[in-house]
Amino acid sequence: MDSSEATSVGFLSLPAELRNNVYERLLIRGSDAQAICHTGIMRTCQQVNRETTPMLYAENVVRIFAARQWVLLCTDPIFATACPFHRVVKLEVNTRILFDFWDYEELHLKQLRENIKRFCRDLAEHAHAIKELTLNITWEFPRSFGSSCEKDPQTEETILSHFSVLRNIPTVNIKASTSDAFNQSLKDELARPR
Repeated sequence: MDSSEATSVGFLSLPAELRNNVYERLLIRGSDAQAICHTGIMRTCQQVNRETTPMLYAENVVRIFAARQWVLLCTDPIFATACPFHRVVKLEVNTRILFDFWDYEELHLKQLRENIKRFCRDLAEHAHAIKELTLNITWEFPRSFGSSCEKDPQTEETILSHFSVLRNIPTVNIKASTSDAFNQSLKDELARPR
């Protein structure tokens, strides 16, 4: 066949294995949380969208950051509108406890607990695909306090206990100063079927 008779081959004509290789390179961040997902390919046509959507949500970790004033979905622009939690398989929730020496218990923790409680209720209604959940709690103390400040495991247990409304999550990682017994009890609760 000479060059005048050559035909072009479109992307969708490629074998699925090759297309999946392209999708993986564009959509999966892997262990690099700073990597960018190039989700524009998902808008090219319905077939590509159907082929890429399960991969995007199964392979990437969706990171949530919670503090007194907000619960923030922090990812690159995967979600054009709201996060489709019904598809998310790997979720990481990072809770920051900010220690203010003034009115600490009343203001900050009450608002933080309400935000986490509301978020967990919404998550329990919509997030049925989660198979891996990581819960991180960090404390932020004013520099003037020095290194003499201690974390409060009881406060952390109160915050983490709101996640017990979730079910059917086989893998749970807890990074907090809570006791091993509490962590195991929460993991057992989260693993129970709906």
